[in-house]
Amino acid sequence: MLINSVQSREIEELNADQLTRLLQMLLGLEVQKRDLHGFYYVSRKITTGDGGEDARITVDDTKSSNWVTNKLTLFQCKATSLIPSQVEAELLVTDPATKEKKLKPVLKEVLDNGGHYILFMSVDASTRNGIAKRTEKMMEACQSVGLTYQENQFDVFDANKIAEWASEYISTIAYVLECNGRTRLAVFRTWHQWSLDYQEHLNFKFEDAYLQTQISEIKTLLKTENAIRVIGHSGIGKTRLVHEIFKPDPQNSDTEQNQLNAAVVYYDAALVQDSELEKYIVNFKETTVGIIVIDNCPNERHIVLAGLVRNNSRIKIVSIDFSLETDEKNVIKLSRKIQENTVKSMLKTRYPAFTESEIEHLAQLAEGYPKMVELLEDAVTKNGPNTINTQLPKDFIQKLVFGRRDPNDGDYDVIKSCAIFSEFNFIDDENNDLIQNQARLQELGKHRNFIATSVCNPAINERTFFQTCKKFKDERNILERRGYTLTVVPTPLAANLAADWILNYPPEKFQEFCTSLVDAGLIEAFCKRLRSLDQIERAKSLVEQLWGPQGPFASAEVLNTELGSRLFRSVVEVNPEATVNALATLYSNYTVPEIKAIDKGRRNLIWSLEKLVFRKETYEEASAILAKFAAGETENLGNNATDQFLQTFHVFIPGTEASLMQRLSVLDYCLEESEPEYLDLALNAINESLKSHSFQRMGGAESQGFGTKLIDYVPETWDEIYSYWEETCDRLLTAVQQHPQLIPRAKNIIASNLRGIFGRNQGSLLLPIINYIRHVDSTLWESVMKSLRSALKYEQLDDANRDLANQLIISFEPKDWSNKIRFLVSVPEWDYSDPDMYRNQERVLGILRNLLTELAEQGVTAEQYLPQLLTGEQRRGVLFGRTLAEKVDGQLQTGEQIIDQLRQIDKDKRSAEVLAGFMSAVTRETKKQLVDELIADRDLNYLLFSLLRFGQTETADIVKLFPLLDDHVAHISALIDVIVYVGNGGLSVPDVIGLCRRIEGYGEEGKWTAFTIYHQLSYSNEELWAQFKPYIRNLIIQNNFISMSERHNTMDDFVFTNACERILDEQQDDEFAIAISDQLAEGLKSNDFRGGNSELQDLVQHLMSKYFLIIFERLSPALISKSMEYWNVKQLLGSRNGSFGHSGILFSGDTTKIIEWCEKNKPMGPERIAYMMPVFATEGDGLWHPFARLMIDRFYQVPGLLNEIGANLGSFGWMGSAVPYYEKLSRMMQELFDHKSLKVRKWAKAGYNSYQKQIRLERLNDEQDRIE
Repeated sequence: MLINSVQSREIEELNADQLTRLLQMLLGLEVQKRDLHGFYYVSRKITTGDGGEDARITVDDTKSSNWVTNKLTLFQCKATSLIPSQVEAELLVTDPATKEKKLKPVLKEVLDNGGHYILFMSVDASTRNGIAKRTEKMMEACQSVGLTYQENQFDVFDANKIAEWASEYISTIAYVLECNGRTRLAVFRTWHQWSLDYQEHLNFKFEDAYLQTQISEIKTLLKTENAIRVIGHSGIGKTRLVHEIFKPDPQNSDTEQNQLNAAVVYYDAALVQDSELEKYIVNFKETTVGIIVIDNCPNERHIVLAGLVRNNSRIKIVSIDFSLETDEKNVIKLSRKIQENTVKSMLKTRYPAFTESEIEHLAQLAEGYPKMVELLEDAVTKNGPNTINTQLPKDFIQKLVFGRRDPNDGDYDVIKSCAIFSEFNFIDDENNDLIQNQARLQELGKHRNFIATSVCNPAINERTFFQTCKKFKDERNILERRGYTLTVVPTPLAANLAADWILNYPPEKFQEFCTSLVDAGLIEAFCKRLRSLDQIERAKSLVEQLWGPQGPFASAEVLNTELGSRLFRSVVEVNPEATVNALATLYSNYTVPEIKAIDKGRRNLIWSLEKLVFRKETYEEASAILAKFAAGETENLGNNATDQFLQTFHVFIPGTEASLMQRLSVLDYCLEESEPEYLDLALNAINESLKSHSFQRMGGAESQGFGTKLIDYVPETWDEIYSYWEETCDRLLTAVQQHPQLIPRAKNIIASNLRGIFGRNQGSLLLPIINYIRHVDSTLWESVMKSLRSALKYEQLDDANRDLANQLIISFEPKDWSNKIRFLVSVPEWDYSDPDMYRNQERVLGILRNLLTELAEQGVTAEQYLPQLLTGEQRRGVLFGRTLAEKVDGQLQTGEQIIDQLRQIDKDKRSAEVLAGFMSAVTRETKKQLVDELIADRDLNYLLFSLLRFGQTETADIVKLFPLLDDHVAHISALIDVIVYVGNGGLSVPDVIGLCRRIEGYGEEGKWTAFTIYHQLSYSNEELWAQFKPYIRNLIIQNNFISMSERHNTMDDFVFTNACERILDEQQDDEFAIAISDQLAEGLKSNDFRGGNSELQDLVQHLMSKYFLIIFERLSPALISKSMEYWNVKQLLGSRNGSFGHSGILFSGDTTKIIEWCEKNKPMGPERIAYMMPVFATEGDGLWHPFARLMIDRFYQVPGLLNEIGANLGSFGWMGSAVPYYEKLSRMMQELFDHKSLKVRKWAKAGYNSYQKQIRLERLNDEQDRIE
């Protein structure tokens, strides 16, 4: 049974209504998939007279659809067998007036217009030409009444074709299975099945304007995006909202809404803990169309699933989860504050007799959580509306907590004590047996003991605490297991309970209590809970009291501790105004050195300020404090104070709600401060403010507490941005006027932002600062010229800005010869009007010749500028050297001048490009003399290894380099570039061979060098390969390159294996195969052998495929070695399990020979093979690899064999959850339950039980990982 397809027999089981519903879904999905324009309808009354028409679709263009192939198509549904002889009766009717048969009018209209008639029947008509016979009968029926149509106007979609069509869409697969009472991917549910989850009396209309906006936004995203995420608290109504998005329109079948409904399936990830969904998407995303709603989908899993559907996928996903953390850009976050109307609507539907004040009171208790309406139902229904009075919410919450039981103060105190933590470790009978380590068990039990004895008031014993928690978890379901932990749900209940506990705790003991939480390992869970109190008004006064300006937790000493700052970071979300006032009171007068002294609390304080600057009401105070921390920066992080401060000056995605003009006050603050660090910070802020593109920021600060996500400020118009730029440019001008030392910084700021500002045709904004700098600084401004040219080339400038850019370029052009040489030779700009300039050598040479001519005309010689031309980067140095050689009269004299000048330049600053070009163009005799002079110069002779790569270098020149190699002037590998560059046309084959033979004499390094030269010259030259091949072959045979330690770079592995594979592939060469195999066997003995090297494995794969007996005979002794050889050969030849696994190179060869070898080498042989063999089937019905199953059947009596297979199965690499891997191992064990051997059966059952336990443990660990 295929997971991604419908079978014909499943179509045959559909009744008439189901078949028609399926056709309606298919037409809607086909229209959506192909973007067909037109209309369609499907009649749901197919058992009544229909005139031959059950469905019709009319489109402008069929767009290569496989199923709607005509612009006008009529369908007739038949859920019963319609044999060929019955076809005529379906097409013809008797005219009541003439008593003669005629074609049904609707059908005649379609066919007369060239349309298509399709008999859509749930019967297999593939046998005995059933389809052809029926279409023939259709044409005969028409001909019998004098009408003739084309054969391609008739077709039959039988059960096979319908199944094939339905298999293209997830939702139709799920629908057919639903109709048949079957499931596959445990379990896709159609929208109608999904609807059964909702109680009728809790249904309500989604009339709230905000929810309608959210629904519309998700629908819009579904048109262009493949991955969407909906997040919010447990019980916030996320799933119900998404369910509404796909609700069908009963009035009209031809709507986008019904197309959405037809495309969707629902998948509850909480019910399925394996990776079947991921596998399904990977396998079928390019062929299957649909939308999968994935409920209870953790963020980590969403990231994986979104990555799978982002590209080349016809599957879209909408994931839902209660986690508030997400990296998804297409995210909809539901907050309780905007759910208040939804809750009221639900309450009014459920309790129509309640007064408005009673509904309001219940809505306050629900705190915007629709799920709370359901949780409150039992208590309200039992006690009636008379219990809804003006009492504190605690009394009503007690009814929710205790249900029908009488309230118990001890139990209530336990649940309150639990609620102050976002989660706490709790081990019970669900997971106790999974933890074998007693120390680990005791560690996990610490939370339980601490809460019982140090949080509960009065303290209780651990056993009572354990029993009470079990009761709340199992009976009331308000404690929920997540990994090794429990958490109070829903969150509004937890927040109310936590607030009740915290507000009644003595403030003077709070610091001592928090310190004890650190020791208990519960401080982080406590801080997470503090964040949730932002939705509870009475908690704000607590924050004001403890963390406000006069609070005990807002002192300098406390905030510069890890604990104090971590607590502060949590409560800034609860009361931003009080906490920012506290920071302002504390740090406003701090100097930069005093700020730098803040160390332990710094990171949490920066995170706190990042949240506070996001809010417009706390921006100015928080930003000024953040500027202080940036001025006194001590962190080297991507989100340190400096980066977070500068981020807020971006015009887009600034990480704040504050307007552009509001931010200028903070910039002025920095410019007015006396300490120099603030001035530096202000210039950096100006630079950020002038940026016009490439905006991004780290997410997180916009999500605060459990309210609606904060939104980055977006300017209303471009004019607002232009005014902001003008203001920041004015401030930059003032800064450089007052501080002339800032001019270099200002030049860089202008150059880096000029293109973007000109691109918005606002170049005039920069003129005041540009003109001022030009007036006071006469040095060349190369960077601004480059930016101006970029603007002219790539931006859409208006006439005024284009003229301005050209005028500025002319005014900045160099006037002296030194700068002209710099612009034309050393670091020339790209010619943006002619990007081919740098690919056209002759044109560049022409420019350089003109330069030399101009120099000569002015009585200036190029030799005067040699210090400049021989130092640093010289992009056109080689070409300039060639041009110089052509122009000068005395080549030798000029060459000697260049060499003499190089002697006067420090080695690390020398640039020999000009000399290289010069020597490539001089006469042969001059070049010989210059080479000899350089060889004799111990300070410059190393340059010859790069100089001789250019021009007409001869063998004699290269031979002169060997004495330099002997003197260790350069490494032997330096000859590679020389010979390869020159050898491509400059050296004969005998010359290259002669040089390489000499190079081979330089030890292992020389052999690698010779090998590389041969390979590079012949790699893409078959003629040279044929001439070099015998030398390469002998070089390999005579030298064990596999074991050589000397390698020049990672390319050596490729060079070696590529040459070997070419030799092995061109002809049968047993001698060569034997030599390579012997070298491999020798290499296995080394501790440095690299069995995992992919290039080496490719070579071994070649040998295994063509020379199996040769290589196996030589490597098999290592399989039973007791030394390092075995582990090396296992890595080289063995399989690998899990993610990115493979079946092993050895087992791609003749496995019968391996079995024979095992027989001869029992018991160690079979054991060693068992540990490295492939165990997982890659095809076929079974889960075991055929070779592994053969080994079990053949050698199960070998004492250690089954243990080695178990070790093999337990050795794997995995990405994500390991649960699917262990589930597969469990199924593999089940396949052996009926094995002929009792020993194997017992082993398999023991393995199965072990893997089942491991699955439970892995699931627990997965849940824990998601919490942590």
